Amino acid sequence: MDSNLLEDQSARKKKKIFFIIFIICLFAVIISTIIYGFTVLKRHAESQSPSTNSVRAIQVVCSVTWYPHHCIASISAQRRRRHPFSKNDPSMIFTLSLHVAINELKPLISLPKKLASKTRNHQINSALKDCGKLLNYSVSQLNRSLISSDGKKSMANETMIGDLTAWIRSGISNIDKCLKGLESMKSEWRVASE
Repeated sequence: MDSNLLEDQSARKKKKIFFIIFIICLFAVIISTIIYGFTVLKRHAESQSPSTNSVRAIQVVCSVTWYPHHCIASISAQRRRRHPFSKNDPSMIFTLSLHVAINELKPLISLPKKLASKTRNHQINSALKDCGKLLNYSVSQLNRSLISSDGKKSMANETMIGDLTAWIRSGISNIDKCLKGLESMKSEWRVASE
């Protein structure tokens, strides 16, 4: 009988140990599931709200411009309109900056034509006509860059980066040529308007 009692106690002890180990494992699984769930919910919530990282990225990009406050306001407004819930993505910020540049340049395309109608000076008209063409070409180059980059997840392709750089430089160069041409005509403009 003693051996049956000892075996019975040993079996109960093994069941208790098994039960305790089972409870500990179950508790660990439950805790792990809760932690995982909160992590997933936190990431989901962060992806659903505008990220402060995106705001900081826009601030960094705009800090090297001539008008950083205007740049931040313009790109942030574009972001709210086009990508309100997207995460911090450099290609998205680049695309938004192209949209802003195009939107700022489009109204200027018609300005040289309006100014040319107010003078009869052939040199001024010629400079304004050239300026209008250069502005129009700049917008088309920026649009080319936008079409090439829009919707691309990765802009790591060296050819694409080279093309974008060339198109954007061309656009900036054209605007500079326009401004320099108009600057050189400033004295003649004053004489013609008097």
